[in-house]
Amino acid sequence: MRNCFQDILEERQLSTFLDSHIQ
Repeated sequence: MRNCFQDILEERQLSTFLDSHIQ
């Protein structure tokens, strides 16, 4: 069973990482 909370954290980190690189 996957940890949904962990998935959300990783997804938030990834989007934040991408946003910081784009700007």
